[in-house]
Amino acid sequence: MADKSNSAYMRCEKSVNELVMRLGNLQYEEINIIISNAGPIHGGSSVESGFEPGTLRPQSRDLTTRPPRPCLVVELRRFVKLNSYKAISPFLITILGTTVPETIKLWFIRQRIQPFVDRPRQCNKCFVYGTRTCDKNNICFCCGGDHIGPCQQPAKCVNCSGSHNAKSRSCPIYIQEQKILELKSHNHITIGEARRVFQQKNAKYAESVKTLPAVSNIEESLNAKFENVLKTINDKFERQMQLFVDMLQKSMNCILQKFFKIFERSVDPSLSRARKKKLLSKFNQITSTLSTWDAGGPSEVEQMSLY
Repeated sequence: MADKSNSAYMRCEKSVNELVMRLGNLQYEEINIIISNAGPIHGGSSVESGFEPGTLRPQSRDLTTRPPRPCLVVELRRFVKLNSYKAISPFLITILGTTVPETIKLWFIRQRIQPFVDRPRQCNKCFVYGTRTCDKNNICFCCGGDHIGPCQQPAKCVNCSGSHNAKSRSCPIYIQEQKILELKSHNHITIGEARRVFQQKNAKYAESVKTLPAVSNIEESLNAKFENVLKTINDKFERQMQLFVDMLQKSMNCILQKFFKIFERSVDPSLSRARKKKLLSKFNQITSTLSTWDAGGPSEVEQMSLY
């Protein structure tokens, strides 16, 4: 006879343990079957491929079985709703081994396997994560105070002191506990190991964050040095430009003085023709010198003589 749970979920005459042992059975016995009007079967598990019409001699063939399953199911349990016997879709499957397959075939149907991630456990009295109950006094989950009746105080979390109640899923402590449980489920480790790995990751992140101020200080120092270098270069450039302007002004004054002297002597009526010709050649020499100086060549205006 089927037990109560089996009749509610499976609706067959065998118990759950018998069905599980039947699914997990890896040993098969070889059976010899006499098939009439059949040709030779070459190592296949399909019987239909061996039939040949027109063959009248009986043959004895060994039917090989399919290879066993890669995983052994030791327990299969279906979830029900709380305080009722109404079944829901998720199943809890216990298998032997260290790796979890992506799918498993049950009753000719391939089912997808998802890792079970539990919700963070929270005490119903003090609302601290990590346990379901404790010996402390009951407090208000909204403000964290010890009072009776509706809460009139502003919301304050007892875990992170944030402006929300202790049951809020936006609480940083709740998010941290959820990440620890996900790490435990996906890596198949204990809750203590998952918590230690999570704390190590946070410690490495904190160390990397601490190095950021040092990097910013180095950047500020480099910027200050670069500004000092630019200021020094600018000062030197301004001094060179001032020297160049002074030299240009001095050269122009000298040229103008030479030009006026030549002009005065050229208009002097008492000056001989040979002297005027010599002054004209000096004027041409000054003009050529100005052209050479404008092109970047050396200036010899100051060394010129009118005689």
